[in-house]
Amino acid sequence: MTKRILVVDDSITIQKIIAMAFEKEDAVVEGVSNGKDALEKMKDFQPDIVLADGDMPGLTGLELSKKIKSDPKYNLLKVLLLASDFE
Repeated sequence: MTKRILVVDDSITIQKIIAMAFEKEDAVVEGVSNGKDALEKMKDFQPDIVLADGDMPGLTGLELSKKIKSDPKYNLLKVLLLASDFE
């Protein structure tokens, strides 16, 4: 069964790296740049899991997770927060 993964990260590079990591798996990966777009994309894409950057401008990954978990349609959806430091 194909898994649907929504990547929410303001870095296009991170979105592409995650998509490449899953390209040989039975998964469809879609990426968006911010939490607001993620909430919109979820309506049509219906992901099985959301991978969200913890530190994004606007709606952070944690705030996005809280919004997802407070919605009865999505409260069972798994959300993983991503963190990285290039320094």
